[in-house]
Amino acid sequence: MRYAENNQISHRQLRRQLVLGMISPFLLCAVGWEQLLGACGVTGILFAAALLTAYALLLVRLGPPELCAGKFLRFLLGLFYLAYILFTGAFLLSLLMDIVPRYLITGTNPLLLGVLSAAVCGLGMHKGLQKRGRMAEVSGGIVLGGILLLYLLSVSQGQVGRLYTTADGEIPLAAPVVFKAGYGMLAAFSGLGLLPLTLSRVENPKKAAKPVISGIWILAGLLAAGLILLQAAFGDARVRSEPYPILPLMAGANLPGDILGRFDVIWMGFLLYGLLFSIGSLLYYGTHILADAHLEGGRWLLAALMLLIAWQGLPGAGLPTVYRHLLRKIFFPGFLLATALLWLCKKRRLQKKKGERSEQV
Repeated sequence: MRYAENNQISHRQLRRQLVLGMISPFLLCAVGWEQLLGACGVTGILFAAALLTAYALLLVRLGPPELCAGKFLRFLLGLFYLAYILFTGAFLLSLLMDIVPRYLITGTNPLLLGVLSAAVCGLGMHKGLQKRGRMAEVSGGIVLGGILLLYLLSVSQGQVGRLYTTADGEIPLAAPVVFKAGYGMLAAFSGLGLLPLTLSRVENPKKAAKPVISGIWILAGLLAAGLILLQAAFGDARVRSEPYPILPLMAGANLPGDILGRFDVIWMGFLLYGLLFSIGSLLYYGTHILADAHLEGGRWLLAALMLLIAWQGLPGAGLPTVYRHLLRKIFFPGFLLATALLWLCKKRRLQKKKGERSEQV
């Protein structure tokens, strides 16, 4: 069905929420990170998408955590999920506070921008998932259409020769580099581990694997295509040196005849909308976890902590660098461990029910 009732979302709304919530952070941050460049980067993306397909199938089969985990395990998982939500939300807020004053509105106060963004996203954090589904239903196609138009208009900027060379010469298709790029993509998809929190609000959750998998491959295809376009347009050296390579690509892509000046502002609007949707989705999941622990009043504290970390940063290497290490070394392995624990709990409960039925017979 295209639309769902009873505070549930349809499969199409689930897919569009997944794509809309991840596309902006991926386009802004993933390219150039973890050697996500050249043929190795594209191969790593496809390799990661194949593994994520199997992971999505497992998550859908698990179902909501409340159906297979006890209170204590749910409490521990809730703390872990909240840590991921807190640091990811802070990273996205810091990203928003960086690119708007630098590329869109010069002189904007980053702190004021962060406060307004956190407040706007926080106002809807306690609303039902169905409202977020409707937002994605309406705006998801527009955002994806804008990104595809950007890709189409950027083709003329590229040169095929730049796809095969780097500053050091030819790009080898080396297995270690492919695996490293693939692992970086798997870590970037860590938020997929929050899917079980949504399944109880999805219509016919047992068949939700298809829209989730199609969303994964849409994201992988958009990222791989963007990587190819960036490499062809700027070459390896510039892509590595640019903090956000997708933004210079926007600046050079315009309608034929220069019909609209500063057309890149429209694409910047798409990216910022995606970032705000991502932050709002994280706050929604955080509110859902707090409500499960009867701590609904802490939802604004969560938003305030995100803003504080985004503004003050983290000691040492800084928030972006530390967050990437957290993704690779803590959050992604932690989500895998959480999935394994939920799977074991579900298997144990099924065996217990089977034993009770055999005793009754």
